[in-house]
Amino acid sequence: MSVGKSQGIISRIGLRSLVLTTWDNQDVIIPNAQLITQPVTNWTLSNNLIRTVLFVGVRYQDDPHLAKKVILEAVAMVPEVSLEKKPQVFLTEFADSSVNFRVHFFSDLTDQHARFTVKSKVMFAIWDALKEADIGIPFPQRDIYIKEMPAENNQGAEMVAGEAKQTIRPANQATSDNR
Repeated sequence: MSVGKSQGIISRIGLRSLVLTTWDNQDVIIPNAQLITQPVTNWTLSNNLIRTVLFVGVRYQDDPHLAKKVILEAVAMVPEVSLEKKPQVFLTEFADSSVNFRVHFFSDLTDQHARFTVKSKVMFAIWDALKEADIGIPFPQRDIYIKEMPAENNQGAEMVAGEAKQTIRPANQATSDNR
């Protein structure tokens, strides 16, 4: 249940207030007046099936059709994921470093920590399935191009990487090798 900024399970109902035990096992006392004046979300009023949404990105060089299939199969193989409401995978974005998917699945929320446990199992299943299919999860990469060296470094600069030395010169400064 959610009341204001607090989420958790109602552990006690009194004449003037109720006690909401949060996911971090903290007790929040909520005056009954707040239940009338603020929106209240009951996550399990009609049933215990709760939707979880997560996002997964794959490399551009990988086939997005295959990635979608692999993700969907991985989610469906987790025993706690409900097949009553089938998991869904949507291609949502061609981002800077990845092709992004939005994953929806439902699970039975029987206790406060079940949702996090199931989400973790689903994420590990997706990781393992993508790895087995040789589909990578990228990390942001940036290329840096130096168009011109600053004026005070016109004679060239030396860069030391390990034991190798390399002289960097502006593109407009010729060397004895390319004259």
